[in-house]
Amino acid sequence: MAEQIIETVEPLPDEKESCFGARAYCPLCGEGTSSAYEKGYALPEGLRRHLTGWGKSHICVVMEAAHQLALDHFHDKFSADEEAQILEPKKRKNERIQSEILIRTGPASEPELLDEIGYFGEPRNKIEWVRAESRLVELGFQISEEERVRQYVL
Repeated sequence: MAEQIIETVEPLPDEKESCFGARAYCPLCGEGTSSAYEKGYALPEGLRRHLTGWGKSHICVVMEAAHQLALDHFHDKFSADEEAQILEPKKRKNERIQSEILIRTGPASEPELLDEIGYFGEPRNKIEWVRAESRLVELGFQISEEERVRQYVL
């Protein structure tokens, strides 16, 4: 958008031949540089920096207001959908916790869903759990299940 604004700007007539190059005031807010030796902003880079707020430039108040209005508009429009996207996986997880068998992997650990228990960062699948449980039985662990919580006790 800044590029389109810059394309429409007419350089200041007395600054076209200056040693500082073509200069122009911001067409949105009417501001120019704070320098006592120059008028307006250098075209195109000075005006681009003013419009975008790049570097140490003060952003154009009109562009800043437009940006904030856009953010507010899209926040109002999409925040409910974003919140629903965040809550949906939590809701599904809670439903699964209420219906599936949970695994307790330590005496003080909270019961977890089978596909959440990591083995070096990766969750085990059902086949790996069958192998792990059979190995635990071989090692002398007792498998008990109470209120959908399975635990392994030596």
